[in-house]
Amino acid sequence: MADNYGTVAGFLAWASVRAKTYAADDATILAALVRSSEYVDAAYMAQWQGFKTNGRSQVRQWPRAGAADREGLTLSSSAVPIEVENATYEGADREIVAPGSLAADIKPGGGIIRRVKAGSTEVEYAADTANTTTFTRIDQALSPLIGGTSTYSGNTARA
Repeated sequence: MADNYGTVAGFLAWASVRAKTYAADDATILAALVRSSEYVDAAYMAQWQGFKTNGRSQVRQWPRAGAADREGLTLSSSAVPIEVENATYEGADREIVAPGSLAADIKPGGGIIRRVKAGSTEVEYAADTANTTTFTRIDQALSPLIGGTSTYSGNTARA
């Protein structure tokens, strides 16, 4: 089973049509593809329909059986959708430029606290301190696969 979506050659072709070039060697690109694949799986798997084609022994979340896109078109149970590969390439691009950028440890910087006092009554408000990192291009690449309907109607228990 592959540890990553896409290929080094596929990534370089993807980058070429976007006029992107890298000083990275194949091993560095492959490592970025692995990290990006891990990110894509972890961040989006709860939104995908169906189940891993080869059960728990399958390292990555794709290919999947019983999955459809947003238009209801059945996805191949033996191939990784191009949207997943393109999202992986987007993430790999970030990882090559700034290794670890997809797995940044975000520490809240503390919220702004506001106090309002009127007479003997005092109310304290704290701003939302939760930080969220979003990767819009990855979201956009995967959008055709999010919100589809499952084509599988049987038992979902898999080895």
